[in-house]
Amino acid sequence: MHVQLSDYVRLPDQHGRQRLHYPGEVVNIKNKAEAYKLIKAKKAVSMSAVAENLPQSTGVVMRKGGTIPAWVQAMGVHLKVGEPQIGWDYTLIWNPQRRPRAQDVIVTFATMSRWGWEVAAPIYHYDKLANTVSTKEERQITADVIGELRVPFYETGMVFLKRTPSSEALIRAWRREMKSHDERLAFMRALYEIKPLFLSLPMEWVVRG
Repeated sequence: MHVQLSDYVRLPDQHGRQRLHYPGEVVNIKNKAEAYKLIKAKKAVSMSAVAENLPQSTGVVMRKGGTIPAWVQAMGVHLKVGEPQIGWDYTLIWNPQRRPRAQDVIVTFATMSRWGWEVAAPIYHYDKLANTVSTKEERQITADVIGELRVPFYETGMVFLKRTPSSEALIRAWRREMKSHDERLAFMRALYEIKPLFLSLPMEWVVRG
């Protein structure tokens, strides 16, 4: 049974040795009783339950190639590899170095569907502002667009989009801006240019590494 962990959990490997697993990992627990025990304790969430609650036309754009991750396989969503794009009614643009938690993906897409948000992304870090990253030239280019750099910037390794004219325009603007620039500040400039209905998510939505 595939589950995604929401806490640190020790599980036996194929040789019977206990191995520490981390929040965000998708694991296949063959002992269903043990899996349901973790779910009941709120240390894991069933991936089949996740898939049932996602919009039908939902997919993931993986920014880099490689093995299809277990959480994508278990959720049963569409997948393609490539540059930022909107491939379905609801799309997660994802960097494989980030591990989204299944329940956070559900909550984000459900919120966007119910309240009309077009784009969502987590704050990169609570103690970092746009005036602390990238090069002096890049910061100046960004300041010329948004006017003030003492603002949070966003994690571009996890960008959620609902297909609308504004979100499609945002993707075009972002790709244009990041051709030769820092993609985080490029995303900021695209946001300020297009002004979609944007939902700022908590930093905790991202498990890095």
